[in-house]
Amino acid sequence: MKALSAAHGIPANALENIRITSGRDAPLVLASGDSKGIIVNQPAIDQAIEHIREHDIQVFIADPFVRTHAVQENDNVQIDKVVWCFQQIIDKTNCAVGIVHHTRKPTGKGAASMHDARGASALVNAARVSHTLSTMTEKEAKDIGISEAERPWYIRLDTVKANLNPPAEHADWFKKINVALPSGDEVGTLERVELKRKVETRSDVDIICESLDDQMNVGDERPIHELRQQLFDKGAYRTNTDKNGWIRKCHKEMQHGIEWGDKIFKTTYHEKRKPRYLIECTENQVKDESDFFE
Repeated sequence: MKALSAAHGIPANALENIRITSGRDAPLVLASGDSKGIIVNQPAIDQAIEHIREHDIQVFIADPFVRTHAVQENDNVQIDKVVWCFQQIIDKTNCAVGIVHHTRKPTGKGAASMHDARGASALVNAARVSHTLSTMTEKEAKDIGISEAERPWYIRLDTVKANLNPPAEHADWFKKINVALPSGDEVGTLERVELKRKVETRSDVDIICESLDDQMNVGDERPIHELRQQLFDKGAYRTNTDKNGWIRKCHKEMQHGIEWGDKIFKTTYHEKRKPRYLIECTENQVKDESDFFE
């Protein structure tokens, strides 16, 4: 809490209403299970209700969920009974309850979903709102421009379920930071950061070739004048261009002597089978895309 206060400039008196207990001296176990069935720990529920009322607690967070019960984690019937215990606390105190739960082993392919919650689905099915925390993936780091060394320092918060709210438009990103305390210790906390994907600018070559890919197959040969209108209609031009010539967007056609009777044909590179476009000019020369698309 001291690190959080120091990192975000929160005055100490603003944290006076936050009460934290480790649960070591008085564990909160709401239910347990054995061969005979599920045993609800009603005294523990009543004690929690009394404590919340006494201190006028508005939000109660249990972290982690697995410490609040002793039932089979993969059993929907048993987990649903634990959820029922929390619902008693909510109903009798009008207090919001948040539960911190573990996910399965991350795949590294993207943000976790509500279905990645470990164990029985009864827990997330009962929740009104669910969030997930995920470490930045390699792909996300590449898209945003974060180095591999810095990637583990970034985590994303996703709202994966919100029964009473519209879907979230994007994730919230946070960065782990170290905060030096007066005691000399360094404690980790989080700060919110704004991350945007890198804007990748495509060259004129890319734009034209992508458009040609829709118009031609390998081995095809077409007069340029037949393609120019089709490319224009498909938006293969940027500003300051017109439909009188599709190469004009590169401002190179006059320099290379390209005429509208010339032919363009499509072949491939042998090593990677990458599409390649060549121009057969009226001056009896063959120019490839690197010559006149530059």
